[in-house]
Amino acid sequence: MTKTPDMVREDRTLDEAASWFRRLTSGHATDEDFAAHAEWLAEDVSHLLAYDRFERLDAELDDASDLVRQRFASDFRREAPSASWLARVVRAARGTGRPGWLVPAAAGVVAVAVALAVVPQLRGLIATPSVEYETARGQFREVQLADGSTVTLDAATDLTVRYSDDRRQVHLKHGSALFDVQHDPARPFAVAGGGRQVTVLGTKFEVSRIGSEFSVAVARGKVAVRSTRAGEANLILAKGEEATYGADEGGPVRDTVDPEMVGSWRHGQLVFDHASLGRVVDRLNRYYAGVKISIADKRTAALPFTGVLKVGDVHATVSDLAALLRLKYDDRGTAILLFADKGARAPR
Repeated sequence: MTKTPDMVREDRTLDEAASWFRRLTSGHATDEDFAAHAEWLAEDVSHLLAYDRFERLDAELDDASDLVRQRFASDFRREAPSASWLARVVRAARGTGRPGWLVPAAAGVVAVAVALAVVPQLRGLIATPSVEYETARGQFREVQLADGSTVTLDAATDLTVRYSDDRRQVHLKHGSALFDVQHDPARPFAVAGGGRQVTVLGTKFEVSRIGSEFSVAVARGKVAVRSTRAGEANLILAKGEEATYGADEGGPVRDTVDPEMVGSWRHGQLVFDHASLGRVVDRLNRYYAGVKISIADKRTAALPFTGVLKVGDVHATVSDLAALLRLKYDDRGTAILLFADKGARAPR
C-alpha cells in the first residue's frame, strides 16, 4: 500500500519521538539534550502527542504483570526493533494493522510490547520482576533497596521498584516518598509519575504525587526533572530547591526549601507554604484512619495557610489549624467539619 503524505509525516514523527525517548531515558542525557527536546516538543503538537504516547506506554510497563512480560519475552529477544518497526507497532495498537505475533489479549499487552520495544535497555527488566511497596493511612515505612539506597514511604503511598543491570526505576503511583540514593553512574536512578520523570544525579530528595499535584524537593545533590506536558519546563534542581506542578498548564512553580525540612513528615511534622486549606486537609486525611476532616465550602477551602502542623492527635491538630486560620469546627469524633466565621482570614 502506498503511504499518504500524512502517513509519511506520522512515521517520521514517531521515529523522532522514539529516538528522543531512547536518548532521554539512557541515563546519559545532558542539559543540552533536555533543552533541545523541549524545543522539539514546541515545534508541533504532533511531537508532544507522539512523545506522550511513549511516556504512557512506559508507565504501562511499570503496571504490567510479570506474567505478561514473560509471555512476550522470546519475541523481544528475537527482535532488534528500529524506530520504524516501533512506528508500525504503534499503528497496530491503534487498529490500523496487527503483526502476527500480537495475539488478541488484554489492551495492556500491546502497550507493554511497544514499551519494551522502544527502549532496548528495558529488555533486561523482563527478568527482573517489580516489587511493590505501599503504606496505609497513618503508616510510614523505610525500605533498603538492593544497591544500598533507601526509600521512606509517607502515609497512603504506593510505588513500585524495578532494578536491572543498567537501570534503577521507580514508579510512584500516589503519595510521597523520600529517596536517599547510592551513586552509580552505570545504573541511573529515576522516579516516574504523572507524565514526569526525576533522574537522580546522586542525591537525597522527596517526590510527591497527590491528586493532580506533583512536586520534587532536594535535600542533597541534584536531580533533573523532565516533563512531557505542554508548557512545563524541564529543570535541574539543586540542594534547597523544589518545584511544584499543578493541574493547570504553565508550571512548574520553583522555590527554595530548607534542606533539613525535606521529608519532615518522618518526624511527625507537616510543613506548608501558602498552601490552600483544601490541600492541607487532603494531606491531613492521609494520616488518620477512622476520622474524616472536611471543609464546609469552597471559599473556606481556598484560604491560604503557611505553617507547621504536628501529626499527632487528630482533634488537637484540627484545633490548632482552626485557631491559626480563625476558623470554627464541628468535631463529632469520626467526622470533623471546618467552617468560617464572618471575617475569617489567614494570619499575616
